[in-house]
Amino acid sequence: MKKNFFAALLLGLSNLFGCATPNNYPQDPAQQLDFHIGYAIEYAEKNDFDRVAYHVNEALGKQPSNDKLREVIKNNTKIQSGLLNHFCENPKKITDKQILTDRMLSIKKISESGVLPDAGKCKAAVDMAANRAELDWLLSDNWEAFDSLKSPEAQKKIFERTLDQVSDSRRKLAIVQSLAKYLANPERTNTEKDIAKQRLSKSTLHRAELSELKNVYPDLVERKLKELTAYVQVTITPPDRLTEEDIKEGIKKASANFVILAKGEAGGKDTININYEKLRLEERQLPAQSQTITYAQHEVNLMMAALFMPRNASYIYEWTSGGVEIEYGYAIRATQNGKILLDDLFRGTLTKTFVNCTNPRIVNVFGGSTRADFVANDDMTSRCSGATSSVPTIQSARKELTTLLINKATSVEPLASRLEP
Repeated sequence: MKKNFFAALLLGLSNLFGCATPNNYPQDPAQQLDFHIGYAIEYAEKNDFDRVAYHVNEALGKQPSNDKLREVIKNNTKIQSGLLNHFCENPKKITDKQILTDRMLSIKKISESGVLPDAGKCKAAVDMAANRAELDWLLSDNWEAFDSLKSPEAQKKIFERTLDQVSDSRRKLAIVQSLAKYLANPERTNTEKDIAKQRLSKSTLHRAELSELKNVYPDLVERKLKELTAYVQVTITPPDRLTEEDIKEGIKKASANFVILAKGEAGGKDTININYEKLRLEERQLPAQSQTITYAQHEVNLMMAALFMPRNASYIYEWTSGGVEIEYGYAIRATQNGKILLDDLFRGTLTKTFVNCTNPRIVNVFGGSTRADFVANDDMTSRCSGATSSVPTIQSARKELTTLLINKATSVEPLASRLEP
């Protein structure tokens, strides 16, 4: 009976799998259900129960009831026993937190759906396996999937371990996000909040992190934001409104911590004043050069010549080069509260060139030609290295120079320490 059931099911799914692949996923929920059931059966035959669990999970909820999926599992002892063995298999061997979490979530979803109730018997073992010191759970992990991690003792360890992460400059935003969520819980004690506040006060926090903490520690966030914010006044001499606006906009985009003051706007004693004195700015269009390059047959790579070139034919293409150049010199001076932060002569030559290699062709001795779809030799490789269809302009070179000017000014303290992505 069971064999007939699966023979009929697989026959009914054969057409679906002929046209449905991960890159051609069915749009109809009923077909999606059949898609995942079919793969669950297929992977069960291959004893790949990681994938069986995945497809069973994906099949859940594709229809209002899970009757069809429940019937498939009920009549397939290999899926039943294989999934149970997979779920209950010694979870203490799992050293990856995400894999252990995925297993627990899968067990809960499949057992609670009723398609394999016995999977629930594996929850206790997986739950206990999660409460191991070597897994180093953080508040930013999905610890809530495990009852064993909700005890006061486990929570204390996870909280302290997460606090230690705050001092790591490479930390992810999720660390502070999860910490803020944890501390916002009314069940948290004043002792926990005081410890966290002390640690956070001593840490360098980004603006996005402070935004997460504003409802927990409004006074701390207000103070930290003031410390982070830098007011900047920019001037150009001789006056150049376009360059001034471009630099202001660039500095503003460099960090949300930078506030650009309007021209003439009075700043406080901590305002950083940056002056760019233009000493030299010469823009030049480099003369374009064009040349027809010709290689005799014996100069072309031997194999390519033998395969694609008639006897005594030539390989010909057009080589073009050109570009733009800006010779610049600026005296950049930055001061704060009478202290000189930067006083530098910033000069150099910015050159943007291009090379084009076009119309490669094979020309026979009678003058007929065909397109060449291969590189002739090492000389052509060298000449055409970096070839591009885009041609640099004076405008694009100016934009790059503006970026250099901005980076120079923002590389000094107290701006460099306030740069944020």
